[in-house]
Amino acid sequence: MFVQLFVVLLVLNVFTYEAVAQVDNEPCKDQLQTKYCESAKSKGLCNGPKTAGLMKRRCAKTCEYCKA
Repeated sequence: MFVQLFVVLLVLNVFTYEAVAQVDNEPCKDQLQTKYCESAKSKGLCNGPKTAGLMKRRCAKTCEYCKA
């Protein structure tokens, strides 16, 4: 029983690691049209306490969240 649980956890760990690695290797781009991201940036939404997470996902390039 414990061996089965260990194997399941090991497999889940491998899939989680691969998913994170794929996100890190994606090219830097905005998911929304540039005009929307630029408008949001000009309104200060890239660094807003309630909007930064969304902006990081949707407008990463415009908001300069990409790794150099």
